[in-house]
Amino acid sequence: MVAHSSSRRIAASEQRILEAADGPDLAVGAKVVCPPHGVGEVVATSVQEIGGVRQVFWRFRILGSGLQLLVPEDKLSRLGLRAVIGAERVPEIWALLRRRRRSQVGTAWTKRFRTFREKLASGSLWLAAESLRDLLLIRRDQELSLTEQRLLDDALRLVSTELAVATGVDPAEVAAELLALVGVP
Repeated sequence: MVAHSSSRRIAASEQRILEAADGPDLAVGAKVVCPPHGVGEVVATSVQEIGGVRQVFWRFRILGSGLQLLVPEDKLSRLGLRAVIGAERVPEIWALLRRRRRSQVGTAWTKRFRTFREKLASGSLWLAAESLRDLLLIRRDQELSLTEQRLLDDALRLVSTELAVATGVDPAEVAAELLALVGVP
């Protein structure tokens, strides 16, 4: 977990909700968040023999990027899977994005990069949304470095995909709404 006070408060709130959900239900067709990749769909399970040991594997297709993950069943708990947020939680994300104050991020781009990368890798939608908002606000004031632009693209993909799955809206529509909300053309 990122050690920033505002981020810690958001992440702790989210963590209580996720713990109450008792983890995502896994079945072919289920959509879950696979940190740090984003929302993925379970596309298959299979049994493979590796080194003389039969193992069950779960295959995930990451929405928005097409990346495929093949994870042994005994390693699923390490992956940090969580359920996609419910539609009732979506307004909280929009409210966070409407706040115009940037979180406490250092002005040096290398410090910002580390902070944003940690937040995006956490798997927390709240931290990804906070990073998206902050990067968009920085971009309004100054040109982003190529690395920061990639982080912005990742944050936009992570947030728009999860919000789209939670609400049943097309991810491209959600991305356009996100950019418009913060006032980015």
